[in-house]
Amino acid sequence: MAPGNLFWKTSHHSFFVEGPEYTISRKPVSSNTSENAEQQPFQEYHEIEMLSPPAQGHGSKPGSQNSTRHARSTSDVSHMGEISFDAPPTPYAPGSLRSYSQETLSRIKKRYEVIEMGERAIEHLNESSTTLGSQKRSPTSTSKSKSKSGWSCFRPGNDWWLWELLSCLLSFLSAAAIIITLKLYDDQPLPNWPHSITLNSFLALFTTLAKAGLMIPITEALSQLKWIWFREQERPLIDFETFDQASRGPIGGAKLLGTLKGRHLASWGAIISILGIATSPITQQLISYPTRMVPSELHSGAHATAPRSDFWMGFVPMRGSSGVPDLPMKQAIQNGLYNAVNESILATTPMCSTGNCTWPLYSSLSVCALVNDVSSLLTKTPVPGNISAMIGGVTDYNVTLPNGAYLLAGQFVLNITTFPSIDARGFSVPLSNHTLSFANEPHIENTTVVNSFVIYRKNINTADETFGAIEILLRWCVNTYNSSTVAGTPTTNITSTSNSILTANGTTLQLVNGTWSNSSGTGWEMYNQTRYGQLVLPSSNSADKSNYTVDGAANYALTGFMKSVFKGTYITGFGSTYSTDTAMSLSNALWNAPYTANILGTLTESDQDKMQLEGVRSTTNNIAVSMTNNLRNRPFWGSPSTGTPYNLQSYVHVQWGWLTFLLVLLASSFAFLLATIIKSKRANVDVIRSSALAAMCGLSEESKGFMGPIELNGREGTLEKAGNLRVQLVGREKRGGGMGRVWTLKSEG
Repeated sequence: MAPGNLFWKTSHHSFFVEGPEYTISRKPVSSNTSENAEQQPFQEYHEIEMLSPPAQGHGSKPGSQNSTRHARSTSDVSHMGEISFDAPPTPYAPGSLRSYSQETLSRIKKRYEVIEMGERAIEHLNESSTTLGSQKRSPTSTSKSKSKSGWSCFRPGNDWWLWELLSCLLSFLSAAAIIITLKLYDDQPLPNWPHSITLNSFLALFTTLAKAGLMIPITEALSQLKWIWFREQERPLIDFETFDQASRGPIGGAKLLGTLKGRHLASWGAIISILGIATSPITQQLISYPTRMVPSELHSGAHATAPRSDFWMGFVPMRGSSGVPDLPMKQAIQNGLYNAVNESILATTPMCSTGNCTWPLYSSLSVCALVNDVSSLLTKTPVPGNISAMIGGVTDYNVTLPNGAYLLAGQFVLNITTFPSIDARGFSVPLSNHTLSFANEPHIENTTVVNSFVIYRKNINTADETFGAIEILLRWCVNTYNSSTVAGTPTTNITSTSNSILTANGTTLQLVNGTWSNSSGTGWEMYNQTRYGQLVLPSSNSADKSNYTVDGAANYALTGFMKSVFKGTYITGFGSTYSTDTAMSLSNALWNAPYTANILGTLTESDQDKMQLEGVRSTTNNIAVSMTNNLRNRPFWGSPSTGTPYNLQSYVHVQWGWLTFLLVLLASSFAFLLATIIKSKRANVDVIRSSALAAMCGLSEESKGFMGPIELNGREGTLEKAGNLRVQLVGREKRGGGMGRVWTLKSEG
C-alpha cells in the first residue's frame, strides 16, 4: 500500500481511504463459504495500516520513539474488543507531535478527521450489513450487539458491585450459621456428628467462608480507591503499585498505611485487611470444653447409698448381770482405743459406683464425744510420812477433784475414774452428782453413755509437781451428715447434732430372778430398776421426720460395759505397768506428742497443756466415731440414704465475647464497601476495580515512553521511574456519542 493511504479490514469488507482526496471505498473480503459471509456481521476495524512516518529531517528518525509512538496512537483508535481506553495523545494533544513539521501536522490532522469519518461510516455499514446479510437475526439481537459495543470498558454486570455485595451476604450468612449453631449447642454435651466431624471443624469452615466473604469487598474496594486516588490529583505512579499490593494482603496493607498515614479512606480497608489475619485464631477461642457432673441415667445401673441407723439394740443378756454389748460394738470400742492418736477415724464410707455422687442431708443415730479440761478444780494434798520423800524422790500427794476422783501422786502418774451409774439399792445415780463441766448439757441424765475423769502428772520425766485433769463424756445423739464423693474420694461432714429426746421412759426393763421382763410393779420387789428405759431422739434436720430409738436394755448393758473400759492406772519406775488398755491408750495420748515436741525444741507449759488435751480429745473422738460407724453399718437397723450418682461429662461452653471481633470486621467490611461506592460516585469514576486490562491500557503513550520496558533492577529500573513519574486519572466521553467514558493515567509534566 502506498504511503498516505489508510486501510481498514473487517470480516466482510476492506475499506480504503485514498489520498489526497480521501475517498472511502469498500471491497469485499474473500471467505471460504458464502454462508459464513452472511452469518458474520461487520466488525469495526481489525487492522489499520500505519500512517507514513514523518519526513526525514523534521526531528524524527525512522524507527525512533516518536515514530513508534505516532504509529501506536493511530492504531489504538481501533476498538480492541471490550477495552475502552483510547490511547492518547490525540493529534491535538500538546507536546505529543513536537517533532513534526507544520506540513506533517496538517496532514495528520486531516487524516485523523478521515479516521473519525471512517468510524461513522463503518458503524453505518455495520448496521446495514447486519440487516441485509442475516435476515434471520431479530431486532432484539441487533440492539444487543449495538448496546454491547457502546458499554465502556466492561460488561453491564461489572458496572455495579454485584459480586462484592454477594460476598458480604456470604459473610453475614456464615456468621449467622456460626451464631445459630453455637447457640443450639451452648451448654450441651459434645455433638456426635457423622464422619467424626467436630464443632471446631464446623467453626473453622464457616469462619473461613466469612473471612473470604469479607476480604473480597476489601480487595475490590481498595483497587477502586486506587483509581480514585489518582483521580483526585497527580500522584507518583509508584502509588499504583502500593495500592495494588494492599489489595492482595496484609503486608501490602501495612505499606499502604505507611504511605497514606491514615488520611484516606483506603487506610480503613488496609486496617481491616491486617486485622483479618487474626480472624481464625480468635474465633477458635469461642469454644471451650469444660467438664461437669451430670446425673447418671437410671438404666445405667449406677447407685449411690450412704448407710445410716435409726435403731440400736445390740446387746447380749447374761445371767446375773445387765448383759454386755454385742461383739461388733465391743470391737468398735477397741478400734477407737487402739487407733493412733494423730490419725482420725473417718465416718463410714458411702457407696458410689461412679466415683462421683452427692446425697441430700441425712441423719443417723450416733455417739458423740465431749472433752473438757478441769485442771483448775484439782486439790493437791501432801501425804505425811512418805518414804519416797525421805530419799529425795517426788513427794507423794493426794490429788483430788470435788466429785471424789483422785490420783495418789508419787506412785501413780495416771488414774481414770468412772463413777457407778446406780447406787447400792440398784437405782440410778443422777449424773449431776458427778459431772463437773457438763451439767448444763441438755438431757444429760438420759443420753449419757459414760462420764469419766482422767487425773495425771503433766511431766513424767522430770521432778515436776504439776498435775492435770480432763473430763470425758460420751453420749447418744443424732448427727446430720452431708456426704459426697468426688473422683472416688468420699467426704462426710457433720452439719448439725441433736441432743433432744422425745421419750426417756418407755417401758422400764426389770431384772427379776435373773430374767429380763416388761412387768410393771412398784416397791422394792422390783429391784434393779434403772432409768434406762427406751430412748427416742429426733433429728435436727427439719426435713427428717424419723425417730431414732435406743433400746433400754441395750443401753443399760452398754453403760455398764463402758464403766469397765474407762478405768485404770499407770505406774512409772521399775516395772512400770498399765492396769488397762484404756490407761495405755490415754498415756500415749498424754505424753508421746509433748515428749517428741520437747526433744525438737523448747515446749512452753501452755503448749504442752493444749497438746495433752488434744491427744485425749482425739482418742475419745475416735472411740465415738468407731461406735457410730458400727451403728450405721448394721444392715437391718436403718434404711440407707439414697444419693445421686454422677458421670463426668464434657460439654460445649461458648464464650460469646470472642465473636465480637468477627462481627466487627464484617460490619466494617460492608461499611467500607458502601463508603467506596459513594466515594466513586462523588469522584465521578467508573467502576474499574482490580481489572488488569484497565491497568495495561490506562497509561498514556508519553508516560509509557517515559517508563520504557520492564526493568526490575538498577538505579534506572521500573520502580525508580515510577517513583519519579506523577500521573493523574483523566476521563472523557467517547467520540461519536457512545455510552461510557474512556480513562487515561496521564502526566501533565
